[in-house]
Amino acid sequence: MARTILNNAETDTAYRILDLQRCSLFGELNLEQLQLLARAASSRTIDLKQTRMPLQCLEDRVALVAEGVFESLYLPGEWAWKEPEAAIVLDRLEPGELWGEHVLSITEPERRQHLGLRASGPGRLVLMSKASLQKYLGLWPELRTALLALSLDRALEQGIELGRLRHLQERTDLVLDRIDSVAEILLSGDQAGETHQRKYLLESIPDDLRRHTRKQERLEQAYLPGTRTREDRIRCRRDLVEKDLEKYRRTSRFGAGQSRKEYARSLGKEEYDRLLSLREGHLIEKTRYHLRSQEADVELRLDEFREELSGLILLEAEFPSAERARSFRLPPWLGPLVKEEVTENNAYGNHSLALHGRPAR
Repeated sequence: MARTILNNAETDTAYRILDLQRCSLFGELNLEQLQLLARAASSRTIDLKQTRMPLQCLEDRVALVAEGVFESLYLPGEWAWKEPEAAIVLDRLEPGELWGEHVLSITEPERRQHLGLRASGPGRLVLMSKASLQKYLGLWPELRTALLALSLDRALEQGIELGRLRHLQERTDLVLDRIDSVAEILLSGDQAGETHQRKYLLESIPDDLRRHTRKQERLEQAYLPGTRTREDRIRCRRDLVEKDLEKYRRTSRFGAGQSRKEYARSLGKEEYDRLLSLREGHLIEKTRYHLRSQEADVELRLDEFREELSGLILLEAEFPSAERARSFRLPPWLGPLVKEEVTENNAYGNHSLALHGRPAR
């Protein structure tokens, strides 16, 4: 992606949100809510008459910063590409385009130029540095409450029926929860772990699976609505030896294919159940076999899917580095059972399986 040196030195620490003409789940915040934003920028001035803050836009921006793609965000009012380093230039988008899905795909010069030429009408977001973002997120509990109240008030004003109102409240809670989750990552200072995996589709369960299994557990997992570049998963893990042992976890993954960044945190059962009700697609249920590996730095897992995905068997190999992943060879007892490697086939990703089911063969 192209980068730019910011012309105005002050913008590196400024907290400024300018007019962004884009539809969102909750519409625009009123001036009273925007006062909350102003407190996060005590050394700067926000023109409240000009400012609009669609919640989904904020969520996308926070997610991209958390992904580690860049330290700050700069969306210029004028078309400008320079080299390199202070911030990533993303460009303005037409109203209605989904930022979360488009921002990371603007890589080809022709695409960037096309967007720049036709972006005369849309608004612009000017710089949200990580330091400024942390200041803003300090206000989050109060702003979160204001946003929820605002969305429900507007729904009632429009005479939305009770069922629709309940759905709106669930969607509101989900979006706010996703921002909470990413905010927690940023403010905690935790670094993303990086996973390096290869995945294989198997013909059948190996005859001698029990001999090669060191641990067996039952998993159920579900996915919360995310973006093309971010996967948000919740999982319940039940040990099949210690049957009363259950662990709940939420994981956010960024990227696709062999190497991805990953953040994870533990959940309580109550929080897990609440998020489970907001899932997108089917609940995935599977038995996972942790296999013995002759290579100490390679972890092998075989997943036997159940219920809607019954009959699907996938093998995952996890590595400490991308180089190690590339040099990996399957053990002889597994190799003959492999139909094909599906590492780069998104249809065999758990998120896709939850949304679309088993790929047609």
